[in-house]
Amino acid sequence: MKKLLSIVSIMLLMVSFVGCGKKEDKTAGGYAKELNLFIWSEYVSDDAIKGFEDKYGIKVNVSYFTSTDEMNAKLMSGNGKDYDLVQAGNSQVENLINQKYIQELDFNNITNIKNLNKSALNQEFDPEQKYSVEYLSSYTVIGYNKKTCPVEIKSVKDLLNPALKGTMVSITSSRRIMALILDSLGYDPNTKDENQIKEATDFLKQMKENVKIFDGDAPRKSLLNGECSVALIYNGDLAIAMNEQPDTYAVANINTGYVRASNQWCIPTGVAHKKEAELFINYMLEPEVMAKNLDVYPYNCPNDEALKVVSEQYKKNPALNLSEETMKKAVSVKDVGETEVVYDKYWSEFMSK
Repeated sequence: MKKLLSIVSIMLLMVSFVGCGKKEDKTAGGYAKELNLFIWSEYVSDDAIKGFEDKYGIKVNVSYFTSTDEMNAKLMSGNGKDYDLVQAGNSQVENLINQKYIQELDFNNITNIKNLNKSALNQEFDPEQKYSVEYLSSYTVIGYNKKTCPVEIKSVKDLLNPALKGTMVSITSSRRIMALILDSLGYDPNTKDENQIKEATDFLKQMKENVKIFDGDAPRKSLLNGECSVALIYNGDLAIAMNEQPDTYAVANINTGYVRASNQWCIPTGVAHKKEAELFINYMLEPEVMAKNLDVYPYNCPNDEALKVVSEQYKKNPALNLSEETMKKAVSVKDVGETEVVYDKYWSEFMSK
């Protein structure tokens, strides 16, 4: 009996050890030693990530996407839990909230939100400011090489000019491109009318004759290396090209609106390192951190305190400092609910032909 009890005790002890498992190592500050990001490529500088790692002793693992479609698919497939922190487009956030793919933030850990301009707070997709924090925003614009572009571009419809055949590079963000085309056709850029979406797709099919390269990562490279002379491009990416060759490129002054979209920090539901993710958001809101990041990836920034300490090059870049007229005509990409399926159908049809 004693021998049996001893065996049982040892077995119970072994089970308890297995049940407890190995505890995750912590930093001196009590944080987990790892953080997993899923972010836009060419959007957060390597220096910013290294600065966070050095400051807090947390290893940052970064995975990149090149379109909101890619991020959305990954998050909604159930693999979002692989990432502690993601960058969602403003048009995605409301749906992510409703479907419970992202969770509420603890703003006791994100005190630097005070640095953001009021326009970046309590936006319509997150009116109570519970689930998201704005990172940066951008405009989808038409950039061109003033020396080699074969035609003058005054409207989106000029992108159909046969003289541009094989001269264009384009981003791959479906909703941004569709919104630009719809607006140029006189429709609501967030229309739910399938006939209008089809008409915009027909426009795109004609435009595709002129597109040499689709590049959702860094289309500016095709401008800089001379492969293309016209780009449907994010203004921040064009700004980098302008920094490198300031007298070569320009933003087309079209007679309709450009598309503005912002990217929000969000934390997927059920992640392992929520506190560390909030720490990273707070770190990126530090004025000096963001100002240095903007030297590498110059996009439109809602951080008022960071804008006080940015470089002169950032302040003067024409791709960032769009005219007041252009800003007034800007349109936004919004959540279109179930019509997203319709957009996906026609975009897939366009890209497959």
